[in-house]
Amino acid sequence: MKRLILLAGLCAPAVALAQSVPTMNPRVTLAGPTGLNAAMATKADTSKPVMWNPTVSGPTPSVDNVDTTASADLGRWRWTNNNGTFGLSAVNDAQSAINSVLSCTRNGAVPTGCTFSVPITTPDGVFGQPLTGDILGTWPNLYLAPNVTVTGGITLANSSSPQLTLQSTLAANPVTFWQDKGGNGNFSTNSSSSVFAFYTANGALEVHDTGTGGAGKINLYGQGDTVPASVWQDTGGGLYMSPGSTNGSTSIYSNGTGGIALYGNHVQLHGTASGGTNGAVLDFFGPGQSSPASIWQDQYSNMYVASQVGNSWVNIQAAGTGYVSIQSPIRNGKMPTSAPSSGAHFVCVDDAGDLYRSDTSCR
Repeated sequence: MKRLILLAGLCAPAVALAQSVPTMNPRVTLAGPTGLNAAMATKADTSKPVMWNPTVSGPTPSVDNVDTTASADLGRWRWTNNNGTFGLSAVNDAQSAINSVLSCTRNGAVPTGCTFSVPITTPDGVFGQPLTGDILGTWPNLYLAPNVTVTGGITLANSSSPQLTLQSTLAANPVTFWQDKGGNGNFSTNSSSSVFAFYTANGALEVHDTGTGGAGKINLYGQGDTVPASVWQDTGGGLYMSPGSTNGSTSIYSNGTGGIALYGNHVQLHGTASGGTNGAVLDFFGPGQSSPASIWQDQYSNMYVASQVGNSWVNIQAAGTGYVSIQSPIRNGKMPTSAPSSGAHFVCVDDAGDLYRSDTSCR
């Protein structure tokens, strides 16, 4: 009997005793029998993992960094690669609002630039917005704080047409100062109704010519004109005005009852017209008159006074006890006159200095 029991013990299959399995830490929660890849995709309790050279790929790949303890709409930041443009954005909790903070572009493997959409704070100040202090903004919009004092000078260079633009928040048009390719300085209000105004306190607006044998000159161009009217002073101190263009006129106006006063030892009028028959002419227009009375000297040095208008008079008057003196160095000089009737008439001076009239000639 003992032998049977022993034999049965030797022939019976071995019974495996159950043993405890150690718990894995960190745990991985499996989402059904779908394999290790699915398990890793749904892992929920990984703490401070270490990864070497991870790659995130796909159409417009992005990585979100989420702070689960942040207040509403403050916890999610997103890094994005969109067709080669690398960006950082602030994203709300619903992921319905995405606002760019940084955007960097590239040309092949060479970065071409980065743009911040918000002001940048540094230990030396804030870039991107006007504040107090001497502060610059982000290119191309550079800002200076109000009432900045610059010691020394400011140079605008490295441009074919360096320009300074002034733009008031209350005006529609900017005012610009620039240098053209010819080296000329230019000013423009960029408006048909704006003006340049110069103010001094008991001072003056001065134009200085520092060249050799030059002249201080102001050139004025009318709309569409290519030849300027000019006002200038020569090296001898003489003042000149010229219309510039051929057959151009120079007009000086006074308003209301105002007048025009000329002071000097001589007031000269020079006839410069080529081939002119009247020479230098001084015209006078009475109120409402379209034709002038004139005083002129012809090309032969003869002097003329003419009313120029039909039935008008020429009056020479002396006030009070004064008199009109007509003198000629030639005795028996004659002053021919014309009348509506035929023939010439003369006013003559005899040897005694008396005037008489002659219908033929003076004796």
